Amino acid sequence: MSDMGWSQYIRRLDDAAAMEEKAREQDMLPWLYKFCDYDSPHAMYRAFYKYTDCGPWVSLRVNGQWVHCQDLHKLGLWKDMVARGDIVDEALIGSIVEGVDAEAAPVSVRLGDIRSARSKSGKVTRHSLRSALGSAVSAVNEQANAIWDETHGCDTCRKHWADEGDVDASEDAFVSVWDECPDCGGHGAII
Repeated sequence: MSDMGWSQYIRRLDDAAAMEEKAREQDMLPWLYKFCDYDSPHAMYRAFYKYTDCGPWVSLRVNGQWVHCQDLHKLGLWKDMVARGDIVDEALIGSIVEGVDAEAAPVSVRLGDIRSARSKSGKVTRHSLRSALGSAVSAVNEQANAIWDETHGCDTCRKHWADEGDVDASEDAFVSVWDECPDCGGHGAII
């Protein structure tokens, strides 16, 4: 191999080492393992999905590759991931709104987001981790609920908005939920 070939090879190794060091600096995994209320990524996803109205999805970027909801169980427990030396540098939370071709914009959570604003040193705490993840889930849920409310009015909602002059009663388009609807109770209807 010529000198140019070796120097390029060495430079690539140096670049790879620098990239790994930078990734380790952004690694959320130690904090997820230490402070997360769930013992695995899949358990966290299932709890968010089951106990949030919009049923959000969760994806994690692990070692530079995205792992999505249905595959999170393959990662094992947080402690297994730590033992393997995995790096989690981002979580992404979003939601698909059933019945319409729309989704809530995904919200990213990174290490900077889970650092405590109350700590001068920006320590990560159980509270700061819960707060960052909870805020992301809430933001997605609010947006998904807004999309639902704009598109899932029932037939009585449609009649109300038609009487108000906002929509044509014969339209086959989506209508907003009327919050005082006696039929759907202001919750809309499944499309």
